[in-house]
Amino acid sequence: MVFIFFAEDRALFHFYKIYFKAINEGNDKINITEYNGGLFAEDSLINSLIIDDEVLDACPLALSAYDFNTDVDIL
Repeated sequence: MVFIFFAEDRALFHFYKIYFKAINEGNDKINITEYNGGLFAEDSLINSLIIDDEVLDACPLALSAYDFNTDVDIL
């Protein structure tokens, strides 16, 4: 994920939550269409988590490296 907010002094997870909200509700300002469907819906348990920046910084590509061609079995 690319974060435009890098100059802010906040935890990375804070910006993930902003991004997830934009996906869930849509955000014209950053050109994200509403996805909804519940996957990115507000969740009090997830919002209460404290995830250290080192965890998210360690391998951001691994968090999004999902191979839909081989990881999804629809048969």
